Amino acid sequence: MMRVPVCLGLVALMATMVAPARAAESTSPPLLVRLASIDTLTKQFFLLADKVGRKAEAEQVKNALQGATGPGGIQGLDPTRPVGIYGRIGPNGLDSTGVILVPVNDEAAMLAALKKLAGAIGGNLVEAKEKGGSHTLNLDQSPMPIFLRFAKGYCWATIDRKSTRLNSSHIPLSRMP
Repeated sequence: MMRVPVCLGLVALMATMVAPARAAESTSPPLLVRLASIDTLTKQFFLLADKVGRKAEAEQVKNALQGATGPGGIQGLDPTRPVGIYGRIGPNGLDSTGVILVPVNDEAAMLAALKKLAGAIGGNLVEAKEKGGSHTLNLDQSPMPIFLRFAKGYCWATIDRKSTRLNSSHIPLSRMP
């Protein structure tokens, strides 16, 4: 007879512990990836290219990128901080959402560089901020626009307009020092 109240008490305790865990799940994305800084990734790319005997091809890629962005790279980009990706995988696959976080140190310079880059590859950047503070990047080769938002030292880029409005406090940027 004593076992029934103890079991009911344990079930009630577990139920109260599961509810906050489910609430936490719904606010933070299930997919969170942190990449090294662009400087580090570039060094590793050239090291790998050298090791596999493709140093000349790596230099060609570097020259092509510098031709599109200029010798200093993309202005406004902070190459010393990590890049992040977060998202949710939807039940149908195509309903998945994702955001790429690119570190920036100058929003205006980054927007100018993106406008120049978009023009070079056939597209445009809508300069006026939209409701919610996002910008729209339209590329001729893409059937969907790319939405951009600047917050917490990052450019948040996605093809899902709602994802740029996600409260950035849900993303643990503290894991991306």
